[in-house]
Amino acid sequence: MTRDKVLKDAAAATIEREGEFGSPKENLGLAANLFTQYLKSKHPHYELDANDVAMLVILFKVARVTSGYTNRMDFYSDGSHHDTLVDIAGYAAIASEVQH
Repeated sequence: MTRDKVLKDAAAATIEREGEFGSPKENLGLAANLFTQYLKSKHPHYELDANDVAMLVILFKVARVTSGYTNRMDFYSDGSHHDTLVDIAGYAAIASEVQH
């Protein structure tokens, strides 16, 4: 898979998902609030923002790629994880947008 294909697919996915779930800043902000409440129940001084959530989702996606589990819909017969890599690129772009 080429870089160009991954980035084009990521751009298309982020636009499509924004139509389904609303702006990334609002959606990840809500997730940040929910994650923060959970973390505060464990550690009272934790507080996350939308950028933190984007980074955490990227780490989750990296864990998927490195887990070695091959019975996944995003694991192709050629050994690639195209969908997961597209998601990582998309969340990286979103992180760039929501950090300001």
